[in-house]
Amino acid sequence: MTPYIALIIMGIIVCLVMFSMKNKYRLLASIGEKADGTLVDFEYPKAKNNSPKLPVARFKTKDEQWITGKTENSLLSNNAQKNSQVIIFYNPANPEEFMIQGRNFKLMYLIVMAGGILFTVSGVLLLLNYAGILKFFK
Repeated sequence: MTPYIALIIMGIIVCLVMFSMKNKYRLLASIGEKADGTLVDFEYPKAKNNSPKLPVARFKTKDEQWITGKTENSLLSNNAQKNSQVIIFYNPANPEEFMIQGRNFKLMYLIVMAGGILFTVSGVLLLLNYAGILKFFK
């Protein structure tokens, strides 16, 4: 029973993280400015776990100010390479607050969100089957 609950929790967490990222993207896309940027490097967290690498991007604001910084708010594919062109949405009041939109942002968003929903639904169905409410497997 515990694996089913863990599956449900993982699915919900994935969906919440993706929903939060999509909301931030929408906010920055609506109130922010769009700029072309360059992926200059990747920074790895100091923790020695499987944390994802953080992209470091450089872009020029509308006011001709160069910004170089890292962001956790991006959805880049694992094969993104240094010196590749990326689309940046930034807050004009605080250009240090920005988000990188990968070339396949919408597709990756849909795939990850579908995976989270699939985990959640699978966990619920397996839990209901385990409880005897549904009879999928005998």
